[in-house]
Amino acid sequence: MTGVDYAEILEQVGVAVISIDRNGLIQLVNQATSSIFGYATEDMLGRNVSMLMPEHIAVRHDDYLRHHQRTGQTRIIGTGREVHGRRADGTVFPLHLSIGRHDSNGQPGFTGIIHDLSDQVQTHDRALRFGRIIDESSNEIYVFRTDDLKFTLVNQGALANLGYRLEEMLNMTPVDIKPEYDEDAFSQIIAPLIRGECPRVEFECTHLRQDGSVYETDVVLHLADPGSPVEIVAIIQDCTERNRMRRAILQSQRMEFIAQMSGGIAHDFNNLLTVITGNLELLEMSAQDAEQRELLKEAAEASTRGADLTSRLQSFAGQHVSNPTRLNLNHVVLDLSEMLDSIVGKDVLFRTIMSPELWSICVDQSQMDSALINLVLNAREAMPDGGSLMVETVNCSLTAAQSRDLNLPPGDYVQLSLSDSGQGISQEHLESIFEPFFSTKSRSENQGLGLSMVYGFARQSGGTLRVDSELGQGSRFTLLLPRDSSQQIAAVNGTCKHAEPSERAVILLVDDEESVRRLTARRLLYLGHTVIEAGNAAEALAAHESHPGIDMLLTDMVMPGNMSGMDLSCALRARQPDLPVVISSGHSEELSQTAISDHHALYLLGKPYSMGELENLLSRVLHR
Repeated sequence: MTGVDYAEILEQVGVAVISIDRNGLIQLVNQATSSIFGYATEDMLGRNVSMLMPEHIAVRHDDYLRHHQRTGQTRIIGTGREVHGRRADGTVFPLHLSIGRHDSNGQPGFTGIIHDLSDQVQTHDRALRFGRIIDESSNEIYVFRTDDLKFTLVNQGALANLGYRLEEMLNMTPVDIKPEYDEDAFSQIIAPLIRGECPRVEFECTHLRQDGSVYETDVVLHLADPGSPVEIVAIIQDCTERNRMRRAILQSQRMEFIAQMSGGIAHDFNNLLTVITGNLELLEMSAQDAEQRELLKEAAEASTRGADLTSRLQSFAGQHVSNPTRLNLNHVVLDLSEMLDSIVGKDVLFRTIMSPELWSICVDQSQMDSALINLVLNAREAMPDGGSLMVETVNCSLTAAQSRDLNLPPGDYVQLSLSDSGQGISQEHLESIFEPFFSTKSRSENQGLGLSMVYGFARQSGGTLRVDSELGQGSRFTLLLPRDSSQQIAAVNGTCKHAEPSERAVILLVDDEESVRRLTARRLLYLGHTVIEAGNAAEALAAHESHPGIDMLLTDMVMPGNMSGMDLSCALRARQPDLPVVISSGHSEELSQTAISDHHALYLLGKPYSMGELENLLSRVLHR
C-alpha cells in the first residue's frame, strides 16, 4: 500500500504502543503511551522499558529478555496476559499486554500493545464488593424468574433468616415462603411490573421459616436487568420488631385516650351524683311517710352504686386517691392466701413461687389487694372446668430497651405474675382486654371493670400490667410495680370517723356548677352555718374582701378562668394566713396531686359525698 501514513495511524489508535530494541531500550512510543503512563515522549525514548514496570518486575526484566534471545523460549511474547504497569507518579495499575517480535536489519526488536484495565478492574471490584455487601446484608434479597417463579439468586441474609440451604431455596418460589398467597394471587401482584405499568411494587406480608415460625416483612419488588426470561428482584426487610413497637405505642396512646375520657366522664357524673345524693338526703330528712322514706332510701342506694361505678372508672384512669404504704408483695399474697384459695376452688391447682429477698414497693394497700383478687378472679373464670394457677413474685431490673417496650422508665421493679391454664385470649381481644366494660363473656354474663381497674392501679403506681396469651394455651398476666426507694408517702385524709359537733361558722362556698353550689349551700345551712356563695375565683376574692369574718373556704378544684381552687386558696391565705381550706372535686387525680403538696390546714373532699362525710370534715376543720 502506498500513501499510508503509519505514524498518523499509530498516534490515533486508543491503545499504547511501545517498541524496544534487543537491549530493552525504548525506540518508539505513541501519544496514548504518554497519556497512560504520564511521561512525555522524550522522557521515555532511549530509556529501558523497565521504567514502566513495578519494581519487583523491573529488576528481572533484562534477564527475561536475554534468556529469550539466548534460548528462544517465550513466556509472554506472542501471547497476551494481564500484568501491572507503573506510572510516572509511582502508582501501579492493571493492564493487558500483548508482545510481538520483529527483526530489523538482522537485529531483533519487540513491540508491545497495552490496554489500561483500571476502569474495568475498578468496576469489577466494585461489583464484587457490592455483591458481598448484598450477600451479607441482614435484609433478604432474592431474584426469581417470572415464568415459573423459581428463585435464581438468594443472599445469605435470606438463608439465615429463613433457615433453608441455598440448594433448597433454588427449588422454591416466593409463594413457598408467603403463606398468605397462592400462585395466582402472587402473579397478580407482579403483573403490573411485567407489563411495565410501574417501576416497583411495595407491600407487607408474613414470611414462613423452615421451622414453621412466621415474621412480618416489608417487600419491594422491581425488574432486574433485561433478559430472557424476565427476572424480578425482591428486597425484604423483617419489620416484626418495628411493627410490634408501633402497635405497643398505638395501644398505649389508645389506653391513655380511653383513660382520659373515662376520667372526664367520671368527673361529670360525680357532680351529677353529688346533686342527686344530696337532695335525696335532704328529702329523706324531711319525709314523714314511711313509704316515701323507703323509696328515697332505694334511690339513695342506686346513687351510691353509681358513685361506686365512677370510682371504678377513676381507678382505670389512674385517678383514684391513694394512700401509698411500704409493702412486700410476698406478705400481700400470704395475707390473702385463704381468700384466694376459696376463690380458685378445689378443682384448680393453686401454687405460689415467692422470691425470698423481694424488694419493697410503695402502693395503696387496699388497691393492691383488690388488684390481686381481681387477677385471681379473672384467672378462675378462664378455667370453668378447673386447671392450674401459679402466682409468682420476683425482682427485675429493666434495661433501656425493655423499658421502652413497656412504656416505663428503666430501673428496678417488683414483678407479680399469674399464669393460668385456661382458655386463653385471642389476638383480636388482647388489644382491648384492659378497656372498661370490655369482656370476652356473653352479654348475659357479668361484665365489669376488674382488669381495667388493675391496669389503672398499675399505671397510677408507676408500673404497668401486661398480658401474654394464645387461644387454648392459657394466659400470663404480669404486674410490674417500681421498687420503693423513698420514704413512705403520707396522704391527707379528708374524713374523720369520730367527729365532734361542728361549730357554727361563716363559710365561703365557691363552685362554678350552680346545681352543686345550691345543694352544698342547703346542706351547710341545714348544719347551721352561714354561707357566702361565689361562682368563680374572682367573685370569691371580692366576697372575701367585703366579708372580713369568713371562717373557712370550701371550693371546687377546677373552675373557669385562670385560677383553680388551689390558686384561690393561696390568694386568700395571702390575706388571711390561718384560713382553713377544704378543696372538693369529682376528679380524684386533682385531689391526689394536691394531697402530696403538704399544705397547712388543707383538707380534701371527693365528690360525691354524703351529708355525714361533710359534717365530719367540717367538725375536724373547725376543731383543729
